[in-house]
Amino acid sequence: MAGRATWIALSMMWPVGLLLVVANMEVAEITMPVFVLLDIAYLAGSLWLLRRVCKGRTNPENSRLAIILVLNGVVLFAIVGFTGIPNAGEPDLMMLNTAALLGTALVLLYVVTSLLWIRRSSCPPGQRSWQASRS
Repeated sequence: MAGRATWIALSMMWPVGLLLVVANMEVAEITMPVFVLLDIAYLAGSLWLLRRVCKGRTNPENSRLAIILVLNGVVLFAIVGFTGIPNAGEPDLMMLNTAALLGTALVLLYVVTSLLWIRRSSCPPGQRSWQASRS
């Protein structure tokens, strides 16, 4: 099981990814080779954290959904960081950015639907999940 520091670090992966993307777009000193190194470190760090958290999990279904949810943002920020600010002058990068956002939306839809289905199917017959949480 992971400690508190690991959970805090894991919850910071999305804000760190957003900061990485914004820094690549706004800070002129971050060249493409520097960004690639930062991006690789970001991906490696998030994978290391996920491996650490998932050791000893008892429910593999919920663990799988949590991994998908965390990696969804990590991969999105890794891809969008390469595209930069989308504009009509670079339609290929704009399409890549749009495809990354569409993929992220579809993955989030899948995870939320799966979690709702798991939650719904874990309730006794005749009782909905909102009734179980109120009692």
